[in-house]
Amino acid sequence: MLGNLIPQVILASLFLWLATVLDKDDFANLTLLDSIFQGLLVVLLFGMDKAVERFSFIENSSGYAEELLATASIASLAFGIVLSLIYFCLTIFFNIALPLGLSVTWIYILLVSVMITAVFQLLISYTYVKSNVVLFASLRAGRAAVFAIIMLIFVGLNSSVILGKLLADLLASLILVYSFLYFSKNINILIIFQIKIFKNIFSYSAPFVLALIASFSLNHTDRFFIASYIDLGSVANYALSQKVVGMVTLVVSSISLIVPPFFYKSIKTDSEGVYRIISEVMDLCFWLCFLASCALPMFIYFIYDNKYLEAPGYIPLLLLGVYLSIAVSCSTALCLLLDGRSFLNMGTGILAALISVGLNLIFLPLIGVYGAIFAYTAAMCILYVLQYFIVKSKFKNLPFYIPRFIILCLILSLLSFFVTSYLVNNKATLYFLTAMTIVSLVIITIKLKNAKYLYA
Repeated sequence: MLGNLIPQVILASLFLWLATVLDKDDFANLTLLDSIFQGLLVVLLFGMDKAVERFSFIENSSGYAEELLATASIASLAFGIVLSLIYFCLTIFFNIALPLGLSVTWIYILLVSVMITAVFQLLISYTYVKSNVVLFASLRAGRAAVFAIIMLIFVGLNSSVILGKLLADLLASLILVYSFLYFSKNINILIIFQIKIFKNIFSYSAPFVLALIASFSLNHTDRFFIASYIDLGSVANYALSQKVVGMVTLVVSSISLIVPPFFYKSIKTDSEGVYRIISEVMDLCFWLCFLASCALPMFIYFIYDNKYLEAPGYIPLLLLGVYLSIAVSCSTALCLLLDGRSFLNMGTGILAALISVGLNLIFLPLIGVYGAIFAYTAAMCILYVLQYFIVKSKFKNLPFYIPRFIILCLILSLLSFFVTSYLVNNKATLYFLTAMTIVSLVIITIKLKNAKYLYA
C-alpha cells in the first residue's frame, strides 16, 4: 500500500503546486500531455505487466519470472519501435497536425519515454511477484521523486513545462531502470526473447487491452472533449478538480482494500457478515465524500484564489463518480471475478466507456464541463446497476447502493450549486462549509471508532 501511495502523493502534490505557478493554458496542456502519455503506455504495455504477474505466480519455477520480464520488455520496446515507424511514415506521406504544439522531435522523445516507462512498469510487476517490498516501494517512489525534481528544475529555469514533462518521464524511468539493472547483478536476467513465452503472454494480455482502453477512456478522454468543444481554461479547471478529487480516491481506495480478504474468505460461509462489512465501508465512503465536498472547495479557494473559479463547483459532482467506483470495486466486480466471469466484468466496463464517450458528445456542447462530469457519473451508474442485476440472482441480499447514491447525488448537487454561486467573497458560505466539515469529521471519527472490521 505504501509503495503505491507514496509516489501518487508525490505526483499529486507536484501537479497541485504546478497549478499555482503555471498559466492556465500551460497547466491544461500539461494534463493533456499526461493523458496522451498514459494512453500510449496502455498500448505499449498491452496488458503484459498483468501477464507477468499471473504466469510468475502460477509457474513459480526458478528463472521463469526473469524470462517473462525479458520477453515482455523486448515486446514492449518492439511495439514502441513499430509505433514510431508508423508515425514516421505518417509525417512523410501525410501533413498531419501535431498535438499541443509539439515538434516532431518532441513526439519522438515522447515515444521513447513511453517505451522506457513500459519497461519500468514491467520491472515493477517483477518486483511485485518476487515479493521484494523494499525494491518495489523504492522503484516507484524513486521514479516519482526524480520526475518531480526534473519538473521543478524546468519550472525554476522558466523553461517549457511540456518539454520538461517529456524529459522528466524519459529520465525518471531510464535512471530507475538502469539503477535496477546495476544494483541487481545477482539477479540473472537474460535479455532473450522467447517466442513461446510471448505467445502465452500475448494470449493472456490481449483480451485485457480493450478493458484497459475502456478504463483510459473513462478517466482521460473527457479532457480532450473539453479542449475541443470549449477551451483550455476549462480543461485547466476540470483537471485541477480531478487532481484534488484524486486525493480522496486514494483514501477511499485504501479503505476499500479491507473488503476483498473478507469477501474471498467468508462469502460462502458468512455472506451476511460480508455484506454488512461492505455496507459499513460504503457508509464510511459516503461520509468521506461529503467531507471532501465541503473541505476541498475551500482548499481550492484559499490556495488558488480566483485563478480557478469554476473548479470548486465541479468537486462535489466528481465525488459521485468516486462513490460509484468504490461501490463497483467492493461488490459487483468481486462477485463477477469470484464467479469466474472476468470477461463479463471487462465487457460491462467497455460498455460503460462507450456510454461515457457517447454522453460526452451529446452533453458537452449543451452544458459544458458539467456534461463531462454527468457523462462519467452516468456511465459508472449504468456499469454498477448492470453488474448488480447480473450477479444478484446468485449473491442474494447483496446491498444495492443506488438509493443511498440518489441521496448523495441530491446533497452534493445542491452543494455544488451552492459553492458555485456563493463561494467567492462570501464569508457565510465559508462558515457553512467549515461547519459541515467539522460535522462530517465528527461522524467519521465515530464510525471509525465503532468499525471493528478495521482492526480484525
